[in-house]
Amino acid sequence: MHNKKVLFKGVSFGNQEHALERNKIMNYLKKNNIMLVEDINDADVVICDTCLFYFEDSLEAIDFLNKNKNKNAILIVTGVLSAKKELVKNRKGMIFLLNDELHMLDNILKVKYRFDTINEYFFSDFGVYSIFISKGCFQECTFCVDKYGFGKLRSVEPKEIIKLFKRGVENKCKIFHLLGQNTSIYGWDINTNLASLLGNIIKIPGNYKIKLDCVNPDFLIYLEELKPILRSNKISSIRISLNAATDKILNLVGKKFKINDFITFLGWMNKYCYETELIIVLITGYPGENFKDFKKMVGFILKYSNINLIFPIYVYKDIYFAESYKLKDKVNKTEKEIRKVLIDILLILVKHVEIEMRKSSSFKKRLFDAFLHNDSYDEMLDTLLKFNKQIKLENKSLNMLFYKAIYMIEAGDRVRKKRRWPVKRCIKL
Repeated sequence: MHNKKVLFKGVSFGNQEHALERNKIMNYLKKNNIMLVEDINDADVVICDTCLFYFEDSLEAIDFLNKNKNKNAILIVTGVLSAKKELVKNRKGMIFLLNDELHMLDNILKVKYRFDTINEYFFSDFGVYSIFISKGCFQECTFCVDKYGFGKLRSVEPKEIIKLFKRGVENKCKIFHLLGQNTSIYGWDINTNLASLLGNIIKIPGNYKIKLDCVNPDFLIYLEELKPILRSNKISSIRISLNAATDKILNLVGKKFKINDFITFLGWMNKYCYETELIIVLITGYPGENFKDFKKMVGFILKYSNINLIFPIYVYKDIYFAESYKLKDKVNKTEKEIRKVLIDILLILVKHVEIEMRKSSSFKKRLFDAFLHNDSYDEMLDTLLKFNKQIKLENKSLNMLFYKAIYMIEAGDRVRKKRRWPVKRCIKL
């Protein structure tokens, strides 16, 4: 089948492991001189890589490819949806391969170079040298569906990572990206940890910086080992999946640590590593998150934000085969979107004050005190409008967010048969 033509279709960008596997599949196909085509009518083999977080899009893509491929063409479904193939209709004749089953492509495609020989855990793009230090995860976050397809934790041996890192240094790379499904539990399956790995890496001479991605707060367990490394000035950024700002929601997410332990870490970072960029991922609208919990998240953002701290905010997505789907006290779609847009407005105002006005402490304290007395979304929006008038920020994107918030809160009030806002409030931004 060396002369066969392959169409490769990826659904969504997925997470880091999706990027790794797609990169390996492409390298595998190219190394075996398999012709890649873009027109489905030209394909003898169609490979569709899927994502459970976007399972509706994945199902739609599979259905389209199955209906439009040549009658004799093979359709191979890879990625996480392969773990839930019962969701796919008319799957007769399809081949489903999980990430740890991709070696089976060897027999299907009759290739010379086996998939297991494509064992590079890195790729270099836009000046960033990315190294995957582990695959899989053993944790039980209730919203996660990737665990169905990526399997148990498989850490790459430290010597292999060091080898790849040195190769990047020799190629004069300045930025290194360490990736995994959960990099904070790296090495727990091979009797080591992330601190030990980083300690060996920073001994490698060179003018480079390291970015850590997909870091869950599990690193708090070995924080004392990690502190000297963080103070080395080699770690330029850390993306941390905090997800929630209260113990109540953290428990519902499936986390074992306490928010105060993480807050203590933030205080230490602000004192000793204030130039390290922290990207703290939060989820709003999680099942069980009431208005009081939302206010605490807003307070957390206001209290701990600084010039080098970024808060990506995601709206919780209810996927029916995730454990969180069974949780009670769901937040309706409108409320989730209202919470998201209010935080987006807040972050724009705070960042403007931090960067342009250099008066962030007093501003954030006044804003924090005002939010403490807000008992509804429209009161929160009134507070944000008032503060925006004080700082006189002219920003088209901000104005659009204000209009969006006004419309959504008004629509929500009408649904709940509450008062409508006067139209004049909608035009006085």
